[in-house]
Amino acid sequence: MQFKLSAEDSEKFMMKEYDEKGKVKESIDQDSIKAIRYNNQAYDYYLKGVQLDLGLDLVEKALAIQPDNFAFLDTKAMLLYKAGQIDKVYEIIQKVFTLASQDPEVKQHFLMIKTAHDVPK
Repeated sequence: MQFKLSAEDSEKFMMKEYDEKGKVKESIDQDSIKAIRYNNQAYDYYLKGVQLDLGLDLVEKALAIQPDNFAFLDTKAMLLYKAGQIDKVYEIIQKVFTLASQDPEVKQHFLMIKTAHDVPK
């Protein structure tokens, strides 16, 4: 799932710092921005169906920064799904669904993976 920064999200990533004169200056939480970039690149690999291993490496970097981010976990689940690792992905998508069951894309991914998981082997 690609992560887009809304104005509200952008504010979450901003931290207040003060310059030498005591004036407030803003800086961006660079780790969060890096995590979003890693995730978005990984999701792009999922969408294109290429470099899935590299995509998994990138999303793992994003998750190292924000381990409970449902969008990042969703990206990991979709990469594993595309790689055919249904048993591994089912546990992850259940966690994603618990974190963001109202998100339409999460619902779609959950149902897709659950259907694949429930098929007799």
